[in-house]
Amino acid sequence: MSTKRIIPCAMVLAVLGLGTARAQELLPPPVPYESARGPAATPADTVPPPTIPAPAGLSSWMMYSRHDCCGPIGGNGPIREELFLRAGPSLPAEGAIFGHVLETGWVIEGGGRSLFFNPEMDRAWAVTLSLSNINNHGQRSDIKIPYNVNLPSGTNPINGQPTGVSTVPITVTVRELNRTFANISLGQEWYLWGSPDCCTDPRCRVGIDAGGRLGSAKIRFNELRHHSDVVSAVFIALHGDLEIPRGCCTFMLGFRVEWDYTWMDILQIQNNSDLEDVNFLVTAGVRF
Repeated sequence: MSTKRIIPCAMVLAVLGLGTARAQELLPPPVPYESARGPAATPADTVPPPTIPAPAGLSSWMMYSRHDCCGPIGGNGPIREELFLRAGPSLPAEGAIFGHVLETGWVIEGGGRSLFFNPEMDRAWAVTLSLSNINNHGQRSDIKIPYNVNLPSGTNPINGQPTGVSTVPITVTVRELNRTFANISLGQEWYLWGSPDCCTDPRCRVGIDAGGRLGSAKIRFNELRHHSDVVSAVFIALHGDLEIPRGCCTFMLGFRVEWDYTWMDILQIQNNSDLEDVNFLVTAGVRF
């Protein structure tokens, strides 16, 4: 190829290469993928901070923590529960027969109460459910009670079995009377002194309640085997208690006087078996 042809071709190639280079400089540089999403995360940013373990101790379930345990809840007062145990003497006060033939007995009672406080916590309605037992020994063996017993009469000559039953009147004396009841009552409490806040100083309350009983009675005679019957009763009581708060629990010690009337047919219908008692009870309990 001649020199005259080479020089013009070289000049044309140089001009085309310069134009291509300038065209490439006008295009924006490509954006990296990481720059489009933001700065790349470092390994330190992806590792969560270390967790510091909580100090060891009793759980809230064990400590029985409650929100605002010592103050009103909402627009009404709080509801509290009590467990109690009562015991004391039972005096037969009146009864056509049992009022004369029974000694002073003993009462033991256990149960629970729900107290519905007003917002100030200085008054409350109380609903009580409990079980109780009253046991009296007999006295005055000189007092004879008419009592009918059924005795077999006649004999079958073939099998030797009695052919009938005859009623024979006898007299008996009381050895022991035992009564067991399920009790329900409604009452009201009034607080005489002490702060209504359950977490402060000791305080005193008085109350009244009334209710009913349903249960069974068993009588033992000196002459016969025991006899049982279903019995019912009503009662009314006055009481006073000293309360000693400890955190969200309140311990109680008090005294209770109770009158009750029991309907019974345990001495058979021909005898008046009803009985009035006056019970003097010491109460110990806890509210939470």
